[in-house]
Amino acid sequence: MIATLAHRFETLSERLAARPVLAGLVLLLTAWISLLWPAAMNGQPFLLHDTTAYIRGAAFPVETLLGFKTEWSAAEPAAVAQTQIASVHAHAASSVADKTVYSGRSVYYGSLLFWGYLIGGLWVPALLQAAIVTAALFMAFRLMVPKPGLATAGALVGLGLVTPLAWFTDYLTPDVFAGLGLLAAALLMTMADRMTTAVRVFWFALLAFALAAHTSHLATIASVLVLTAAATYALRRHLKPVGFVLVGAAIGVALLAEAAFDLAVTRVAGAPPIRPPILTARVMASEIGADYLRAVCPEKKFVVCPYADRAPMLGNDFLWNPDPSIGVFTLADPETRRALSTEQTRVFLGAFAYAPVTMTREMLTRFWLLGTSARLDEFNHGPAERAYFAAKLPKDTYETLLGTPSGQGTLPIGLLRVMFLLVMVASAIALVRLIPREENVPTHDFALIIVVGILINAAVCSALSGVEPRYQARIVWLFPFVAIALALRRREVWALLKPKNIATRALA
Repeated sequence: MIATLAHRFETLSERLAARPVLAGLVLLLTAWISLLWPAAMNGQPFLLHDTTAYIRGAAFPVETLLGFKTEWSAAEPAAVAQTQIASVHAHAASSVADKTVYSGRSVYYGSLLFWGYLIGGLWVPALLQAAIVTAALFMAFRLMVPKPGLATAGALVGLGLVTPLAWFTDYLTPDVFAGLGLLAAALLMTMADRMTTAVRVFWFALLAFALAAHTSHLATIASVLVLTAAATYALRRHLKPVGFVLVGAAIGVALLAEAAFDLAVTRVAGAPPIRPPILTARVMASEIGADYLRAVCPEKKFVVCPYADRAPMLGNDFLWNPDPSIGVFTLADPETRRALSTEQTRVFLGAFAYAPVTMTREMLTRFWLLGTSARLDEFNHGPAERAYFAAKLPKDTYETLLGTPSGQGTLPIGLLRVMFLLVMVASAIALVRLIPREENVPTHDFALIIVVGILINAAVCSALSGVEPRYQARIVWLFPFVAIALALRRREVWALLKPKNIATRALA
């Protein structure tokens, strides 16, 4: 049996090698399809409550400039939304009319969703994201693996089947671009001199888009750039400066894109966009933060002081909960929202200075909790999420959502978590063994940058947003990717993968 399969594998390899163009298309198509199976199983790409904000944010300038309405703006909330209690009913806080447009929901990523939806519904953005991921991983393997072929295609398919990669590819949020951005930055900093001009342009464009898609991506890659540059100088590594220049330029492009958005909002709304007070939310979620506010509010007169008696509370409740007895920011008047945004840095720094040791310990605890988390909890929707979607989604999209396993909350999240955990542990063990063998080649530095970047992602997200399992789950697929790429580089692995050797060992 094994000998027969090995013979067929070898025959297929020879046929594909004789037709390289056809072989490449077949392998890429197979990898692309392997990234779409979670959405196919679900019956619809996966949605987060932020998905609607991204789409509406991109729809607004189009509707304003071209004068037409889409179902995202014209549709009335589903009837079920009218019967929900206040604590779960959606509340539209970002508004041009009252000059409180929020930053943080990238209009650039939103455009991918909006235009894709207009072309062919929610499936088009998912298909496009899968195509981008497939192209990126294929090109990354081409740079790292000396003999790409069926083994590489198998690796791509495997990543889609047994890691969170496919799930976040089918998730209509910018989360998948967190991993792609780190991959692009690491490749540019270590292998830019090996790339053709076209390949450099691809990775630069992908990185710039990933950084413009979400602020956390920008903060993570900027930190990775600084640390890598410092380590290169301190350890006398021989990395080419062109890669650092390209990553720095991509960061500059993302900053210019954000500045362009701010300018456009200021002109249209008459006031700059508001950045949600995430730092104040972190203080309100902390026991020591609550103590700080109660101690200084009689003197400091922070805008958040009238709500200090609600602390400690969940950061997301402080920001977004529409229940008047719980939420703060989303229910405040426009002036208060802007004031809460403006003072957030002073509030956070004040709390840190008040108890630096305790605050540091809390931040490290959140970092550890997030760094060891790789779950898909947000993919299953409960009553509150369904009520939100009822108020925000077009009717047909909402009705489809209700019929999916995700909408019914029945996805096998527990089993997936176990599988991901086993894959991540195996990948970590493999990396410990493989990285030292690559010490004097660029792939060694590439692997270390990826590992450091994953840790920085956990640090940035736990500090700025909190412990949301998806923040780390969206990026940990890079562990098995790097392990596979390093393994395929080793000659002995190539020998073991030859069908004749597989058959010989199996029959021995």
